[in-house]
Amino acid sequence: MTESIKFPRLSGNILKLIACAAMFADHLGVMCFPNEEILRIIGRLAFPIFAFMIAEGARHTRNRLRYFLTIFTVGVLMQIVYTGMFHDDYLSIFITFSIAIPLIYAFDYMKHALISESSVWNRLLSVIVFVLGVITAYLFCRKFTVDYGFFGVMTPVITSSFMYKSTSPSSMCRYDRNVIHVASCGVALLLLATTHTWDVQYYSLLALPLLLLYSGKRGKLNLKYFFYVFYPLHLLAIEGVAMLI
Repeated sequence: MTESIKFPRLSGNILKLIACAAMFADHLGVMCFPNEEILRIIGRLAFPIFAFMIAEGARHTRNRLRYFLTIFTVGVLMQIVYTGMFHDDYLSIFITFSIAIPLIYAFDYMKHALISESSVWNRLLSVIVFVLGVITAYLFCRKFTVDYGFFGVMTPVITSSFMYKSTSPSSMCRYDRNVIHVASCGVALLLLATTHTWDVQYYSLLALPLLLLYSGKRGKLNLKYFFYVFYPLHLLAIEGVAMLI
């Protein structure tokens, strides 16, 4: 009798480190080696992993307001660094996720209201809140240049479609499985790629097999602050390389 193949499980930390390496390659390609498309292809792995982990973070956080404010504050500080370095109004990925997180919370509120025995008014209110949030995000992305645009904002939201907290009723958690979360992320990435003018964006789907190996655990080390400071530090490092070249 043949033994089934057991694939290694990847913690959230490992996935984020892979995403950081991919992001470094991507930005190195943009700033130093624009003709090396392979660097941009490798870079497509970063966004899906980070978007997936944002959805996971929003699901597991003990303090939703603090989680949002942390990402938003880091986003504002990173934007100051980015704007100072490149002198443009392009809004970084932290701003993209800062818009996505409240939408995830609104989506979660709507899911619970619609599935549970809530009053008609509470259900209606939950739908209105979510729809207004999506419309506001869309208009904001039309007005400002946000990294990955509107569908980039919606990727963590769509990924969270079947994510529930452990305290949710068992009937709601029936489809709360990693393979379904990854499939939801894949749908969002296809929407992003098909609405994007850059065909290389389809390579972001290569991140899905890595996400299927997610163990559901953060990892032994607390690397939260490392991931926050990596963004400005890697930009500064690449800027130094560009100056040397």
